[in-house]
Amino acid sequence: MSDQQSKPQMRFASGEITCTAAALAAIRETGATALALLCRHLTGDGGSISEEQIALNRQAIETRSDLADIVSRYRLASGVEIVITTTYPATPSLRWTDICLAEEVITADDEDDDSLDLLVEAAFIITEETEAPEMVLEGAG
Repeated sequence: MSDQQSKPQMRFASGEITCTAAALAAIRETGATALALLCRHLTGDGGSISEEQIALNRQAIETRSDLADIVSRYRLASGVEIVITTTYPATPSLRWTDICLAEEVITADDEDDDSLDLLVEAAFIITEETEAPEMVLEGAG
């Protein structure tokens, strides 16, 4: 088997990549790397996701719907769960990938929650006050 055949192939492009400070700290604490988790995500290894999510991920990659997300979940050695979500519309420049703790995931149900504005503001402040290389990685568009 050649090296090309044995290496997992990237299934989709990440777009811009962001990682929350809490997720980065949890990943570093276990000795893992955000890059290793991101590579698993981009090659289609969704970690501990359901069969239903696997099907939704496949559909998102194939259809590139503006409402489609590709979701992966990884449990670190510490027990902390990391969620990686790529928003994958048909327009490449609009794609982005977020890496965060499971409890930081914002769902559609949360959109009506008044605390969402506070969370978004806090995330913006953390991003602005943290060195850019640790928080934002340039991904393939």
